[in-house]
Amino acid sequence: MTDRTPLISIIIPIYNGVRWINRCFRSILNQTAINILDLEVCICNDASTDETIILLEEWQETFNNMDIPLKIFKNRSDTPGGVGYSKNRAVSISTGNFLCFQDIDDVMLPNRIIKQYEKTSNETEYTLIFERKKVGGFFESKRGTPEDLVFFNKHLDLGGKICRVDECLLIYTFHSNQATLSIHEDTIWNLRLERLEKVVLNNWSKFTIWNAGKQGRKLYNSLSQENKSKVEALCDVDKNKIGHKYTPFDPVERKSGPEIDIIHFKDAIPPFVICMKIL
Repeated sequence: MTDRTPLISIIIPIYNGVRWINRCFRSILNQTAINILDLEVCICNDASTDETIILLEEWQETFNNMDIPLKIFKNRSDTPGGVGYSKNRAVSISTGNFLCFQDIDDVMLPNRIIKQYEKTSNETEYTLIFERKKVGGFFESKRGTPEDLVFFNKHLDLGGKICRVDECLLIYTFHSNQATLSIHEDTIWNLRLERLEKVVLNNWSKFTIWNAGKQGRKLYNSLSQENKSKVEALCDVDKNKIGHKYTPFDPVERKSGPEIDIIHFKDAIPPFVICMKIL
């Protein structure tokens, strides 16, 4: 294997990944970027209790024969550190100029790495690029924290930019044991609300909430008192709601808040916050 500094480090956190390792690694070896860009694979084996380490050591030889270093950080404790911990440890052993994050249960399509690299090369002004020390890595929690969303928001707060490749580059796998399912819906809601108020609503003097149903009312009740006072109305298309008023109720104070008009969207005054539930 040649002694050279890789351009791209593929970062993979793993906890009990036996079911997924073979197909994920095969998708990496099918990348069209191989022999064009210098790659390395950096893994954190996060205290797995299955045969993950055996598979990793078998694949290590395969990758080395392809001139792609496969590095393994081993959490030797009896307790997994979590996804944020695993990503940080895998990054700590990486040497690439770019990081490509990959979940072990997902599959890269063949052009993923080359397409993303080409995008960064052509539009560096808008690329999600970060200084490792500046962002400070991923939030480390055992379970229940969307560490990637926290990281992403911090990157933006520090002046980071983003861009997107407008084609499918990865197959996402949904299954009952995935880490995403350990994150409570309220946790995501609170993070998004905090971001919305900080970046958008705090800069508006007035606004309309587009949705007089459950999601619109939930948003109103979640707002700070300052931003509640900026709500002009709730707007909707449901004729059974239009023309009525919404009376919020504070379960802690045990009292009702000021009534809010529910109007037709054609009569509403922008700017809007549009509320919708994604199923």
